[in-house]
Amino acid sequence: MSEQMSQEIQLEEFFKKYMKPYNARGSGMEFCNFRDFLNKNNLMPQNEVVKIADAEELRKYIRKILENPEHRYYTWGQARKKIELKGGSFYDAMIKLGFYDEENDCYTEKGKKNGIEYGLFTERVLKLIEDAAGYFYNIKDVFLIQWIGPFFSVAQCENWENTHSIQKGEYNFYFASGIQVKKEKTVQRFYIGKSEQELVSKRISSSSDSVKTKFRSGKEIWIGRFSDKKLRDSENGKREENHKCVEIAEWALIFGFLSERKSKRLLLNEKKTMNPPKRSVCVVNQFYSKTRRTILHEKNERIIEFMPDVIFYDINGHTKICSELSNKD
Repeated sequence: MSEQMSQEIQLEEFFKKYMKPYNARGSGMEFCNFRDFLNKNNLMPQNEVVKIADAEELRKYIRKILENPEHRYYTWGQARKKIELKGGSFYDAMIKLGFYDEENDCYTEKGKKNGIEYGLFTERVLKLIEDAAGYFYNIKDVFLIQWIGPFFSVAQCENWENTHSIQKGEYNFYFASGIQVKKEKTVQRFYIGKSEQELVSKRISSSSDSVKTKFRSGKEIWIGRFSDKKLRDSENGKREENHKCVEIAEWALIFGFLSERKSKRLLLNEKKTMNPPKRSVCVVNQFYSKTRRTILHEKNERIIEFMPDVIFYDINGHTKICSELSNKD
């Protein structure tokens, strides 16, 4: 063996030469963490000395471990930064999970069992901390929907639209109920729908989505619009933007109804009932009398009592449903 191949280098020199330039998917280890990592994975060379002949193979092997998604490591500083950049509390999450003893400033046995006694966090453990941290979520889809009603027939709804010169696309939602055709006479059913580029009265009387045919008797209908006038406008090249807002808002309304009722049997909708919305969304509902056009502070046992006042959902699974906002001053 040549003299060059028999040379040895200290572990810290190996780290600086072979590992420091390599930032394994954000691992960014300091030397103290690197030593802990080697110990944890039974890779520590004897006397902390690495033979030059073995250095490249050792480097490749370490990189292979670090690049494995199941074993990707983050240092304490990196894990904390990753959590706090999103507005979460790293320390609170560690304490909440029982990984960290605040009083004694040390890891708990539970923390050690999860492999963080060396200050290194795997993706799995970091995900647990992220879920426990709590974030300030940036939700772009926040809507206030103004509902008018009640109408007790499609004809009543149509007359009201004509009387108030309602334009196509101004009202995008409807919430209807009644006794379903060929079903139990005493059981009330509900339907939440959307209307785009046409009057709601036309939509709910069409053959494809007819409230007339869905319900035999006891009909009650409410129609809703976005409070933001820009979102109502489906003309002038804004149809795609309007469509996306209507889709996600309708999905949120269905999600909110099902979250409160806990029964898909009461809702006749077939779409958007199996999964929560695909984006984070918040909907606030306001209800107005069709005669006085004033806000209703009491739902007065109408079907709107089945629709929550506030529906909040984010894609990380956090949900908040408020059945009724306080009407106190």
